[in-house]
Amino acid sequence: MQPKITIIVPLYNKVAEVDRALKSILTQTISEYELLIIDGGSTDGSLNVVEPYLQDSRIRLLHQKSKGLPAGRNEAILESKGDLIAFLDADDEWHPNFLETIIRLYNTYPGAGIYATAYERCVIDICKDNIVRGLPPERPWEGYIPSYFRMYVEAGYPPFCPCSVALDRHVFDKVGYFNPDSRVGEDVEMWVKVAFNCDIVFTTNMCARYHMVSSNKMINDFKVLEMHPAVTYLLSLPDEYLQFHQNRIDIIAFIEYLKLVTVYFNIGAGECKLARKILSESHTNRDIIRRVGLTVMAHLPRSFGKVFIHQYIKLPLIEYKLRNIFK
Repeated sequence: MQPKITIIVPLYNKVAEVDRALKSILTQTISEYELLIIDGGSTDGSLNVVEPYLQDSRIRLLHQKSKGLPAGRNEAILESKGDLIAFLDADDEWHPNFLETIIRLYNTYPGAGIYATAYERCVIDICKDNIVRGLPPERPWEGYIPSYFRMYVEAGYPPFCPCSVALDRHVFDKVGYFNPDSRVGEDVEMWVKVAFNCDIVFTTNMCARYHMVSSNKMINDFKVLEMHPAVTYLLSLPDEYLQFHQNRIDIIAFIEYLKLVTVYFNIGAGECKLARKILSESHTNRDIIRRVGLTVMAHLPRSFGKVFIHQYIKLPLIEYKLRNIFK
């Protein structure tokens, strides 16, 4: 039986990208859904792009009352009617089979909290398939994830992101909503909360595209970050809860890895001293190349931090081009 699906598209000043996102929804092989576009006060003409789409009875425009992306998602969730809640940021896009794949997973693996697909990371016009390590070697693969924490560390990046997931609406009753106080990493914090309370189902099929470079991207608004919100959540749990958790070793490795993510943001904010301090407290031996790169950038004059971090974002593009030159 096909579940009712609500799609939530947060929007804030994405005039150059929102049309692409909405078209990717309208070209889905599944046509029965509710689409909520929640605008955070766009001033760049984004609403003019959206207006023609509102003639479709499936689509509603909401005007956000609170501030910030996580809070906007929360407002839309409260307005939603679907059994499944899917998210698509206004600068990302879906392959035509995304909803079809999510529904198949939902029907095949009932009762999970998150249903997720793999996604492509795109830099300008180059998209790179992510091969998620830490799963059985055969491809394609789908099923219950034994450990989200190990999967994240093995992959070296988020194995799924907001544009490649759908959540069972009952999850929000169990774990709460997105953290409205988080400036970055609120999605990973949510996945962590779900991982402690529900199963997560994943497929290696690439069904979404995450655009790493776009206008007004929140993740590139570098501010000082002393601790990743997912780590803050984990450290707030009772000691005995973590000490006897079946994935305890994976959780420790996950926390150490997220320290590198925090270093990244602090370098971009020009806080190289704090970045060096966090690096000195990080004990992970994984992703040596990234660690070395961040260490070099953390020891450069602070004025160079943001420039180098913006180039660091383009590493997947550089890696892709080199691989094609030397393959």
